[in-house]
Amino acid sequence: MHASLKALALLAVSGTAALASESFILAVNVTNFDLTPSVQDMQLSIDPNTNNAYLVPKGQGTTFTDENNGINGFDAAGEDTHMVITPGGTATVPSVNVVTFTTGAGTQGVGVPNGQLSYEDGTFTACPASVLQQDGDDILINFRSAGQRTLAGCANIILYEL
Repeated sequence: MHASLKALALLAVSGTAALASESFILAVNVTNFDLTPSVQDMQLSIDPNTNNAYLVPKGQGTTFTDENNGINGFDAAGEDTHMVITPGGTATVPSVNVVTFTTGAGTQGVGVPNGQLSYEDGTFTACPASVLQQDGDDILINFRSAGQRTLAGCANIILYEL
């Protein structure tokens, strides 16, 4: 009987761990200032060359997990990477910092409570690379702290869990 209880306890613990590392895709819901063409329903991925968070067509998003108080994904080489959010700017003017992924330590406190990507009291924007002073034609993800305006040419978005 003792061995059965021990096995049941191990099963319960491993079941809990499996729930904690459930995987998901993050998709876009535009809340204001959509881009042309629209970024509605696009999905988040990791650029294989720069490790920037960028948008791809529906069905091509990266699979993420919400573990260890942060968001994790796999890069093009299959390595576990961690989301990095670097707030910046002033109280009213946002920075041009891009959300990135690294194999090192990610930003603590990033999560998907209520099914939406969340960090501190800020929100996210989708911006053409040029607006964020980056090369290329990708639509990149930028973090906007509470009270900061949206950069001209960017869409206010919610990244929600699928």
